[in-house]
Amino acid sequence: MSHSAASAPVRRSLLVTLLGWMVILGSAALSVISFFSFLMILAGSYGTQNTTLSGFLLIVVAPPASLVAGIGLLRRWRWAWVYLVAGLLLAIGWQVLEGMRPAKPAVTTTVLPSGVKSTVYHSGSSFSLPLTAVLGGVLVFALTPGVRREFWV
Repeated sequence: MSHSAASAPVRRSLLVTLLGWMVILGSAALSVISFFSFLMILAGSYGTQNTTLSGFLLIVVAPPASLVAGIGLLRRWRWAWVYLVAGLLLAIGWQVLEGMRPAKPAVTTTVLPSGVKSTVYHSGSSFSLPLTAVLGGVLVFALTPGVRREFWV
């Protein structure tokens, strides 16, 4: 009995499995924060008065969705690979935009119409070159033919 190359099972990469487990563990830890943040939003807590859609998606929705995607990476589901690549592209794009943002002065003091001085301490850009390099490395790994083959057979 002969088997064609097309019907041969694709070898499962240990690195993809490890990546899936890392996504699961990280997302599970962050999902706890998501749960309590969601409860605070539902309760109308003072800390959530300025909730934005992007903040809601990033803090409340993304960790549980990433947990499911991590399971999808272990199961080699196509949509999980797409989710991973899209998330990496968004994160890298955000890092690049943060790196291009002009620097603000560390301290800005203004006088309000009431005569009170208001001082704002700027935290600076959240750009991280090492984080961008790691994200880029994972993206390059996810786009290699061997990894794509595991999800697109």
